[in-house]
Amino acid sequence: AFACESIEALAKLYKGRILQDRAKKQAEDVLLAGRSMGALLACMIALELQKEQTHCSLVILDSEVVWPSKLDNSFCYDWLGGEVEATFWLSRLAGAKDFVEEQVQ
Repeated sequence: AFACESIEALAKLYKGRILQDRAKKQAEDVLLAGRSMGALLACMIALELQKEQTHCSLVILDSEVVWPSKLDNSFCYDWLGGEVEATFWLSRLAGAKDFVEEQVQ
């Protein structure tokens, strides 16, 4: 993992290890979970697995996904949509543009 020079390269490395482990255990489904930056990695891996028709479940753990923080009274983020918009933004960032567009409609 230290040799990876991008988040995409790290996600590809982890995806390969997950698939190797899945084959050894003869498991069908994959459950991915991540917190903070790990949530982004888990989301990127889940998207790649779905493209390959591999069923996977995704759990994202995070305590605060909105920016700026709700504690910052100088900026009213409510017009952004709050936590839902922040989640969609993270999904778009991870490459799930089609998913976000389906959910918005």
